[in-house]
Amino acid sequence: MNRYRWLLLITIVWLTALPRSVSAGPLYQIQAVTATVKFALVNLYLQPSQSSAVIGTVTAGWTCDVEGRNDAASWLLVTCSASRGWIDRRLVTVTGDLDGVLVVDSNILAAPPPAAATPVPTATAPPATPPPTFNGWKVSYFNNPNLQGAPVAYADVSFIDFRWGYESPTPVVPVDYFSARFERTLDLPQGYYQFTIQADDGVRLWLNDRLLVDEWHGASGSTYSSGAMLNGRYTVRLEYLELVALASIRFTYDYSQQAPPWTASYYNGAPTRGELLHTQLENAGTVQLERNWGFASPMPGAVPVDFWNGRWTGQFYFEGGNYYFRARSDDGVRVYLDQTMVIDVWRDGYTDTTNRFVGVGGGKHTVTVDYYDRTGQAFLQVWWYKDTTAPGVTP
Repeated sequence: MNRYRWLLLITIVWLTALPRSVSAGPLYQIQAVTATVKFALVNLYLQPSQSSAVIGTVTAGWTCDVEGRNDAASWLLVTCSASRGWIDRRLVTVTGDLDGVLVVDSNILAAPPPAAATPVPTATAPPATPPPTFNGWKVSYFNNPNLQGAPVAYADVSFIDFRWGYESPTPVVPVDYFSARFERTLDLPQGYYQFTIQADDGVRLWLNDRLLVDEWHGASGSTYSSGAMLNGRYTVRLEYLELVALASIRFTYDYSQQAPPWTASYYNGAPTRGELLHTQLENAGTVQLERNWGFASPMPGAVPVDFWNGRWTGQFYFEGGNYYFRARSDDGVRVYLDQTMVIDVWRDGYTDTTNRFVGVGGGKHTVTVDYYDRTGQAFLQVWWYKDTTAPGVTP
């Protein structure tokens, strides 16, 4: 063998022993990281946001390859069989070290494909067809949290009282990040209507396109209310948002021929009044003002169970004469007739107090009741009567 062939052989061996360079392909982590879907039906998004387009779905038990993540690692770019998209980190179980996963551009899937690429058609389910008529509430379900696109399912229900928990309302709707719209036309006789919504998470209530409640956000078992004097035919639209974890919604309304006599305002703090939490109209009770909250909040989700303040203000007609004012409460209570304080027991514990007011003028007077609950049981009774007509009232 001549010396040139020896030199060529030595060169080949030397090149073979050199370290291999990194290929020009995608820079994925060396150790594989996977994500296993935890819930029945989970959306894949075009971008790392629930407000972006849904481009696919995966079901419980699927194991997907993690290709990338956002900076906070709260969203993962995954490939699940033939599906690829962004998935919420909270909806999967991750195996491997996310610190080794590359942070990728949130628009990576939104970029146009190369000119030579051949688009692969994606099978999409046809939109759901609503029934021709609805006897109760028309319910439209969406597989995204923003009521976007065509509904994927419909339902006809007599009342709105759902506690789905960690489950889905219907198999074509994911357990999290979905929304629903409830619609119904009601013929309402003249009177005052108090609408109450209990929800986890967000809600919006519309009456003939007038927005009464706007709480489109995450929440845990919150209560919202709104009232109005109504008479005639109204289209009621209730919109619901589910983010993660528990899902529930309940809608009711109360009717009275006259508007409630009291304007109630609820505040933080006891006995000192803090920030205003909620204001609404309220009815009286068996006497002029009666409430018994027990160990519960007067408005779950809006007012705490303990350490809160309340104020009730109303106008009432009085015949001229002398009056007795009486209050029972736990904890403190104060009662005013116009600007005059007639009862003042601003302390913790049970109270049963009566005071006589001499010379009330005939006509309308403003009654104001202040109350606070520090801890424990909470109740309040306030009433008044002319000193010649004392009613028998039991706690």
